[in-house]
Amino acid sequence: MKDRIKELRFDVDNTAQVIKSLYSSDEIESSSKSLFFAKAWMGKLLGGLGNPSPYTNDGKRESIADVEPTAEKMLTVKFPDGFDDFDRVQKIDILRQEIAKIIKRTEGMQFGGGRKMNLAKENVYTHLCEARFWLGFELERLREEDSNE
Repeated sequence: MKDRIKELRFDVDNTAQVIKSLYSSDEIESSSKSLFFAKAWMGKLLGGLGNPSPYTNDGKRESIADVEPTAEKMLTVKFPDGFDDFDRVQKIDILRQEIAKIIKRTEGMQFGGGRKMNLAKENVYTHLCEARFWLGFELERLREEDSNE
């Protein structure tokens, strides 16, 4: 289960980075933030499963040098095949589908650990859905922008 969650964290991080690379709008930024929150809650799930925190300097940081790099971060962002050939509406639609696939992969994950683990799992789901919603809001914003031209 830990390996599955870590793989999901990499995929969520990658999707967030692809979204951030598009262009800037409130909706794009909010979608990316929601994905990073989903990833953070997956980290809580890992902690609940006994995985040690990768942030060993918690409470002991004195300078930037003491800040650990983000765990499960894609160092090289992987874009969907042919992504550069699509317009922004198509790109957003593709990313909404990528998030839907990630949501599907989280379904059926069962955890012991009681309330905290259940809350973490629900927060993962909530933030993944929110990320998808924000991209839908961006599509609406683009439609309205186009109709005003």
